[in-house]
Amino acid sequence: MKYSILGQSPLSYQKRLKQHIGLCAAVLAITVGLNILFTALRSDSNHTLMLILNIAADVLCGFFLLYDTEIHILPMQRLYKLYCRDRQQLTGTVTHICDTPQRYMDIDCYAVTVDDRRVFLPAGTFSLRQESYTLSLVSNIIVEAAQ
Repeated sequence: MKYSILGQSPLSYQKRLKQHIGLCAAVLAITVGLNILFTALRSDSNHTLMLILNIAADVLCGFFLLYDTEIHILPMQRLYKLYCRDRQQLTGTVTHICDTPQRYMDIDCYAVTVDDRRVFLPAGTFSLRQESYTLSLVSNIIVEAAQ
C-alpha cells in the first residue's frame, strides 16, 4: 500500500487547489460587482443604506478571503510544493510516533522515529503504524510511504 501527503493524485490535488483559488477570485469579482451596483443605485434618500451594504460586502469578502487563504490555499500549496521536490529514500521500521504535533519547516508535523532517525510526518495527511516502510523524504519530511 502506498500513502501520500496529498491523499490523492497530484493532478486532482492541483485541481482542488485551483478550485479554491477560483472560488476566491469569484467571491472577489462578485464583491466588486456588488460595490458597483450599490454605488450605481445610491441616491440621496438611500445613501446610508447603500454605504452600509457596500462596507458589509467588503468586510464579508475580506474575512472569507483571509479564511480560505489561511485554512486551505496556503497549506495546500506548501504540501504540493514539498511533494514536487526531489526526494531521498529511507527504508526502516517505525519505532516511535510522537502524539503531539510540532512545527517543522512551517508545517505542523508529528515526529516519527525510524530506526534511530527522526523524520516528520505532516499532520492531517496519513498515519503510520509501528511497521516496516519505505519512505520518500524531502528535507526530512515524509511525502510518501509504502509498505
